[in-house]
Amino acid sequence: MNEFTPFSHHLLNIFPDMATSTLPESYRYSCLPLCLIDAVFSMGSRYSVTTRVVEDFCRSKGIDRYRNHSAGSRIIRISELVRLLNPNNTDQESKSVITNRQRTSPRNGILKRDAVYRIASVLEEYKIEDFDEFNSFSDKNRLRDAIRRIPGQKSGVCFDYFCMLAGDTTRIKADRMTRRFVGNFYRRERLATVEETKKAIVSAAEELRHEYENVSPALLDNLIWSHQRAQR
Repeated sequence: MNEFTPFSHHLLNIFPDMATSTLPESYRYSCLPLCLIDAVFSMGSRYSVTTRVVEDFCRSKGIDRYRNHSAGSRIIRISELVRLLNPNNTDQESKSVITNRQRTSPRNGILKRDAVYRIASVLEEYKIEDFDEFNSFSDKNRLRDAIRRIPGQKSGVCFDYFCMLAGDTTRIKADRMTRRFVGNFYRRERLATVEETKKAIVSAAEELRHEYENVSPALLDNLIWSHQRAQR
């Protein structure tokens, strides 16, 4: 048994089944647009709402929600998402795909539907249509910077989560629940910052991986998020 830091021991105490834990189905979406919709709508919202938005979108487009390698499976690409959500598109199909009216912020926020459209437009501009093109795109920092200029995306947390859903398990989603968990461990009277949270969880994942090969920052993030959600 390796000697672990106090934070890693804390994670092992709370998650005794860590060695057999896996990421949930949302990390196996059938196509990149679903990852984007989930990432945007999960910010500052109950996940049950996000799930409903994704399910409704899949139903309206007749596509598979999760990866299905059988012949004839239906997915869409980023350019089709851009076409569907374009504000100038007056087709009934466009009006019905995402009807949720949540905003990225209660004060001066834009519709989350519009945020999805704007981020998808950036991806299309960089010729990113699917998982392969996104994961092979080498300059994620340039992509992140372009997306952070969109209202409500300045923190970069949504972009990190989008990357995670698209397959990057080296990142975490440093939202309020995860930041509270880290802040509580270090007896802070405030939430841990985004950077403090990233450092704590990524360092713990690197340490724990010597003993548990399945552990990644994304897995720890999901375990922490699920734990915090259950405390509500």
